[in-house]
Amino acid sequence: MEKYTIAISICLLCIILLGGAQATGESTTCALTVQSIPDRVAVSIDGTLIGVTPLSGYELSCGNHTILVSGNGYADFVAEKTLERGNPEVVIANLQRLDDRGTVYITSDPPGGNLYIDGTLKGNTPLLIDALTPGPHAALIRKTNYEDYTDTITADPGRIPEYHESLIPLPQTGFLGIVSVPDNATAYIDGTVFGTTPTMLLRVSAGTHQLIVRKHGYWNYTQTLEIAGGSSGLVQADLEKIPDDGTLIVDSAPTGASVYLNGTYKTVTPVTFENIPAGNYTLEFRKLNYTSQNITFTLNGGETREVYAGLTNDPTDTIQPFMQIYHEGQSTDGDLTGSEPAGSVIGKSYQWYARGHFQFITLHIPESLYMYYKSQPHFTNITSLKRYTLSDEDRVYLHNLIGQLKDTSGNKNLAARNDYHNVVAFVQGIPYALHTDPATGQTSTAANDYWKYPVETLAEGNGDCIDDAILAGALLKEMNYDVAIILLPQTGSNTEGHAVVGIACDNCNGYYYPVDGRNYYYLDLTASGLPLGSMSYPGQADTYAHTAAQVFVL
Repeated sequence: MEKYTIAISICLLCIILLGGAQATGESTTCALTVQSIPDRVAVSIDGTLIGVTPLSGYELSCGNHTILVSGNGYADFVAEKTLERGNPEVVIANLQRLDDRGTVYITSDPPGGNLYIDGTLKGNTPLLIDALTPGPHAALIRKTNYEDYTDTITADPGRIPEYHESLIPLPQTGFLGIVSVPDNATAYIDGTVFGTTPTMLLRVSAGTHQLIVRKHGYWNYTQTLEIAGGSSGLVQADLEKIPDDGTLIVDSAPTGASVYLNGTYKTVTPVTFENIPAGNYTLEFRKLNYTSQNITFTLNGGETREVYAGLTNDPTDTIQPFMQIYHEGQSTDGDLTGSEPAGSVIGKSYQWYARGHFQFITLHIPESLYMYYKSQPHFTNITSLKRYTLSDEDRVYLHNLIGQLKDTSGNKNLAARNDYHNVVAFVQGIPYALHTDPATGQTSTAANDYWKYPVETLAEGNGDCIDDAILAGALLKEMNYDVAIILLPQTGSNTEGHAVVGIACDNCNGYYYPVDGRNYYYLDLTASGLPLGSMSYPGQADTYAHTAAQVFVL
């Protein structure tokens, strides 16, 4: 028994000593620093190339090592070193230039050109080049806005020749010619007529220019040109013919109105007419117990025009029609405002991500409409939701907005244009409203103490969860979706509760609320990209999956 006790004690002593060595942080490697005169020469250790000087704090095993420092035109420097733990070693290699090497000194006017010797960048002029092999070498100097300068220099051991190179400025103009298919188009450079295609080679100032090529019956051709000084180039513009027909997208509120095109009955709203010949047209809308409405317009080739009529059953009431125009294949400036509203307006620009790219829109909101809703009572109970989402005063404006959002999606097909995804992505992209605590002055994402009407959210450029839900609910309802507002109670760290919309769907997946035989699928509006039916949030998946909710069908 005693010998076992002694053995255990020895083992414990070994463990204590080993632990003490580890506790002191002793390293099993050593450090080596290598410097040289001149620098940027090769360093090899024990026959392996490590890098170039200066080499600082390079870690390797302790013990004996051979350090080799070598550079073109210099004698090799060799040192044998024994590296010890805790004692960093510094090697300074003062290289001796070989007698059969030469030196040249090169300057340029102006200075600061990149100097290449035999294709290798050496630095900026003026520069002393050392350790060149005797004989000729190719020198190249490059500097922005100057012609490349080439010369042959000669290295001669025992002397230092000087080369002074004068750089030649590049011309400040280039030559440009423009051709087009078909020809006889008018070319414009920066808004000024350049000529009729095919043009001659004409002088153009160096720099960036905007080219537009126009020909009647064809879409404009545009291109950004970079003209280099002294260059000569030819640009070909392949023009795309404008179609001879266009597209009409026709809708009304309420839907189901009879549509007459130039006096001929066609169908009922909503409807899309494709391949309509360009020309002058009158659309008449008729619906039983509603006043009829006529809208006259000119449809141009390649044009897609959306016409919307708001019908009324009050003969003394008038609702102005809305027409939105965009051109297939032609870019817009993002200012999709429809017909310009009269009076003062509030301009708001929005950006959101949908269908694989960013989309933009600028709204012109009538200030009188905003002030009307600002002055209305702001109730915060579930029974008042219809007051917010189904108000008559903003119905035409919201329908106008839906048309603009449809146009940003780029869809012409009626079914695709009535898809909810782009409208929802727009609302999800609206910044979340920050709430300021009057007692502390601190800002947070806590909900406001009142609910906003849709026009308020749009004009102010932000909203909290209930504001987003009200806006999305109003837009989706106007698009004839069956929609509900869903109010969720406080849960966990969420002390404010939450609000989302529900969209009725018969073949969707995810979380839903069954009401009167329809399934209203959960859709959150407070962050971009949240899909229908998903309750998964970063760090708090399925937060409301087992929470009772108030569902108010609009």
